Amino acid sequence: MDEQTTERIVERATYIRGSVTILADIRDEVSFATYRTDRRTRDIVEREFQTTIEACLDIGTMILR
Repeated sequence: MDEQTTERIVERATYIRGSVTILADIRDEVSFATYRTDRRTRDIVEREFQTTIEACLDIGTMILR
C-alpha cells in the first residue's frame, strides 16, 4: 500500500471517529421521542450514519486494492 492510500485511509478513519463522537453526543442529549418528532435531528443522525458507512466502505475498497 502506498503512502497516499495510507493517508486517505487515515483521513477517513479520522472522519469516522468524528462522526461517532457526534452520534454519541446526540444520543446522550436527545431522547428517542425527540428524535422521532424532530426532523432536523433525525436528518443529522441519518446523514452521519450514511457518510460514516460510506467512509468505511471506502477504507475497505482501498485495502482490497
